[in-house]
Amino acid sequence: MSEENKMEDEKRDGDPTTTTRSESSIVSKSDQDDDERETSWQSIYLLTAIGMFCGIQFSIFFPTLWPFLNTVDPTASASFFGFITA
Repeated sequence: MSEENKMEDEKRDGDPTTTTRSESSIVSKSDQDDDERETSWQSIYLLTAIGMFCGIQFSIFFPTLWPFLNTVDPTASASFFGFITA
């Protein structure tokens, strides 16, 4: 009889202490994650700064597009400007 068949037979016998390696590793990983899970505040601060800089960039960049579009194409409408910036 192979090792796998022996383990399966023991599991069928109803022995609750018998587990396979994969089951025990899954349990230990989930227990480990719950104990070690902490908030990564550095990542939150970094993403907040990036979001703030993107907002500043858009507030500077988009208002200057309409005058530029009018100089390039005087017949451009506001709806065309909305379409190209969306």
